[in-house]
Amino acid sequence: MSKAIRVLLADDHPLFRDGVRLTLGEAEGVEVVGVAGNGAEAVQAVIELQPDVVLLDVSMPDIEGPEVVEACRKAGADPQFVFLTMHKYSELLRKSISLGVKGYVLKDSGAGDVVEAVRTVARGEEYLSPAVAGLLMKEVRTKGEFESGTEGIGALTSAQRKVLKLVASDRTSKEIADELGLSVRTIENHRARICSKLGLSGAHSLVKFAFDHRDQL
Repeated sequence: MSKAIRVLLADDHPLFRDGVRLTLGEAEGVEVVGVAGNGAEAVQAVIELQPDVVLLDVSMPDIEGPEVVEACRKAGADPQFVFLTMHKYSELLRKSISLGVKGYVLKDSGAGDVVEAVRTVARGEEYLSPAVAGLLMKEVRTKGEFESGTEGIGALTSAQRKVLKLVASDRTSKEIADELGLSVRTIENHRARICSKLGLSGAHSLVKFAFDHRDQL
């Protein structure tokens, strides 16, 4: 008989947590070894219990999911993580992937999705809820249409694209300069050239453009 997959469940909503725990308890080859109600408890439980897989709510009341992952790894614990979330935002998904999180399941997914996510990431593979996969496909199509349909966007340099993305994150020129290690004057020059290439004019036109297209940048 193969060893059961040891799972830690971390979520601050007791009813949801109990429901998922019941679902996993009925799944063959899966063992729930602990639960946590907030991010700090999750980090401590990961260190103490050394689970194979952590089902982790992204939006915790104290430490958010991504920070939990980083804290666990700094402490030397490296289980596989599956993010549980109500959000379908692609920005959150991209951050999850950059952290090496292999699973991403929407909370309104069926019970079978949660079990399949646990089994899949325990094998070292990646799992996305069907709704999330659909979101990614839509994003790819939308970005392709944006690139081909927006005059001048292809003429931006990599540095200008980076500045434009930071503008879309509501950063000031000084904040962008500090993050990129450049002068404010250099950032202002980048912004002026971006406006010129995109045919934008007016004090707030670049910010509006960046906000309107932040998911495609």
